[in-house]
Amino acid sequence: MKKIIEKIDLKAIIIAFAISMAYFIFPDKMKSPISLIAIVAGWLYVFYSGLKKWGLANQLINMMILSVPLSFISIFGQTESLVFLNWFHIFTILFLVYAFFDIIKNWKTTRFSILDGSIVLAIIGLAVSFALNWVRVKPLSITQMLLILFFLVSVLMCDLLMNSGRHKETFKTDFLLRQLQFVLMGMALCVLIQFVAYKNGVVIGRVENYANFRLALGFINFDFSFLSLLLLVNIFYPIQTIIQNKRLDIISVISIGLALLSSTLTSARTGLMTFVIVLSMMTVLYVFVFNKLSLSIMKRILVFVLLAAVSGAILYFMYKKRGFGSSGRTEINRDALAAFRNRPIGGNGLNWISRHGVMPHNFFTQYLAQTGVVFIVPITVALTLVINKIRQSNIVIFANSLICIVGSMFIPDILNSRFFLLIVILGLVAQTVKPKEQL
Repeated sequence: MKKIIEKIDLKAIIIAFAISMAYFIFPDKMKSPISLIAIVAGWLYVFYSGLKKWGLANQLINMMILSVPLSFISIFGQTESLVFLNWFHIFTILFLVYAFFDIIKNWKTTRFSILDGSIVLAIIGLAVSFALNWVRVKPLSITQMLLILFFLVSVLMCDLLMNSGRHKETFKTDFLLRQLQFVLMGMALCVLIQFVAYKNGVVIGRVENYANFRLALGFINFDFSFLSLLLLVNIFYPIQTIIQNKRLDIISVISIGLALLSSTLTSARTGLMTFVIVLSMMTVLYVFVFNKLSLSIMKRILVFVLLAAVSGAILYFMYKKRGFGSSGRTEINRDALAAFRNRPIGGNGLNWISRHGVMPHNFFTQYLAQTGVVFIVPITVALTLVINKIRQSNIVIFANSLICIVGSMFIPDILNSRFFLLIVILGLVAQTVKPKEQL
């Protein structure tokens, strides 16, 4: 326990958790100037208290991690916020400012990679699609475009930052992953509090009761499926910790248990379905691609199989209770493909929805229908290159990125999920810092 505490910024985690709880329990109180001043003071203390020990670059990403619980609520506690007026986007913008000046300073040594080129093409494709659908533009279309653009520019800036060759030892990957572990444990705990409170007649945060057959918990204004995926991100790093230390430690066990339980309580089947698929993919990769069938690898595979069995059992009971249908996804995706056939080049415009009134619940059908081939081709290439780059650097972050990618086959708008951007940034800054022993 003592060794774990030494590897994290405990004060920062406690203060950030207190801030998150304030927004969680008293969102209406956040509108007052006094509350906002107190919150700003808390963030400033967190930032400056760890600046000397961790350095500016690490501390900016740390602030992004600490603010993930607040990424879907405005700084004033409103559930529908202005596009970037939340703490996560504010800290991400500060990191991008840092990256911009560092890139300008070291421009002569910065390499422009194929990944960067594909992102630029994706930005151009997005602009072309937007222009072709100008007559269909609505306020929500502009919001969606800005969020996609923010994702693309952030990944581009981060990759250019690392391509200068100056940051091989700058980013402390283990520290950042450990911080994320504790933040996600806090979120999982809040979901449990939400569940217990509701059962006792108290509604906290986002709660939906669908005809008494499904109680959906969304913490602080999270999409239920987004939240179910994010919570399960907190499993692969604890597994690596157990393997490295060659013993079970209480923090890792609690982390894994909380992740599975809280993801189940969101009621979204997406998380557990995705988790089972990713565990299967990781097993196949170890056996047929990584070619590392040592005794320790067999132990890893056994852990994956056990977790897949537990998750599969939970998933079975969820489907048994709610039915084994596709929740309308199949029909919605058919509508999307039909819309794509009508306008294949530039799509039908961002924020296009099916006749069922919702976006397609699949990355490919959504962007085929909304943006056409001018965007879907370069963004697919860019994400493939990003995931491969992460795979070569840190297998834990790679597994987490797979959760996002596979999850995007069942939900809409993954580029707006916030946590996917965070995982990609973590993967890119970790590209030259490999853990002592891969997962």
